[in-house]
Amino acid sequence: MLGADNLFLLERELDNLNSLKDDNEDKKHFKKLKIVLDLVYNLKEYQDWLAKDQFFQKGVIRSRFSLPKSFGVDMDKDDKWLLEYFGLLNGGLLEVKITSNGNEIHLTDGSWVSPDIRVYPFTDESELLCKYYTDEIKEEFDLLIDPACGCGRHSLGIADDDIPVKISFDINLRALAYCRINALLSNKQEMLCGINDLRDGLPSSIQLIAAKNVLITINMPFGIFPQEDDSTPSLAQDGGDRGVALTFSALEAVLKLSKNTKMENIRTIILFYSLGNKETDQWEVVNRAIELFGQDNISFKIFENEKMWRINGKKEQPNPMPIDNLALKANCKHTFNSDEADIARKGYQRLQALYKEHGYTHLAYGLLDICCKSPDSSNRKKFTLFKKYFI
Repeated sequence: MLGADNLFLLERELDNLNSLKDDNEDKKHFKKLKIVLDLVYNLKEYQDWLAKDQFFQKGVIRSRFSLPKSFGVDMDKDDKWLLEYFGLLNGGLLEVKITSNGNEIHLTDGSWVSPDIRVYPFTDESELLCKYYTDEIKEEFDLLIDPACGCGRHSLGIADDDIPVKISFDINLRALAYCRINALLSNKQEMLCGINDLRDGLPSSIQLIAAKNVLITINMPFGIFPQEDDSTPSLAQDGGDRGVALTFSALEAVLKLSKNTKMENIRTIILFYSLGNKETDQWEVVNRAIELFGQDNISFKIFENEKMWRINGKKEQPNPMPIDNLALKANCKHTFNSDEADIARKGYQRLQALYKEHGYTHLAYGLLDICCKSPDSSNRKKFTLFKKYFI
């Protein structure tokens, strides 16, 4: 694992190198690092590792990627050692997971990192957000707010030409470090990052920003986790015993912002899991959004062509998924080690029975699209965005 100190030092090092002139020798190391990371990502051995061996197993070091000894034989000696110089390689093992975002290489935690601090290793959900934005949203925006940024995948995935100013928040300092690192690797060094717990709402300093049209992209942790003992749930996945706790907090935070902000138009797209009834097409998250924002301001879609309920990195269940399939999650090595699996299975079976008692038949994976206007924005003074507002 790339320790917290080393992660923050890496972010500072890359930031300092990025600020140098292009002809500076040290700046060339930064550029070459991106090339080396891309080479590793495209190795057949690395792609095989992504498909088979990246999953968390307690005490098993082979869940990390071991760089082939043949790697770099044709490279300059200094370039070959860049991964070790930047602390990304230790004893031949990668300390991070390398992912691809279109033409850009990003870093995040691997599955071997303890779930209570791990930045989510999988980024395909963020790609769905970006695709929805590209395909369905035709408005222009001054500002993008990402309240649960993780490694920054979807905020960085939306082109700067579309939205020039972006602000990313997260409760996990590791996530913020990765978000800044990935912004630098993507030549988007102006990305602003700040710590925030969305359960307390969005930072009030956002209301000082001179933006009229705002897009908020939200991918909160929404996994259903039964609490059977004192074990710590996954920081990046736990959505409570119905998978909606943090999604509800996000809805309330957006509503509060829309009522108090100087911004004129706020468009919010939210990925969600939701319990509900497939036959009636009634879903808990959607109904809550309608209660808060009104039927006319809400649209939603269930990703019926997307699989769901990730187990060992793969989503294989239909969407919506029958409640009876919940207990399959206990087989996920990424989430539970062998000592926890039986306890988790009993917990999911208990939740299955409870959900059925309340009329739920399925769990759905979908996206909410919310349009809301500020009640009074015409005569309010606006302020310029300064980095000092974000810590």
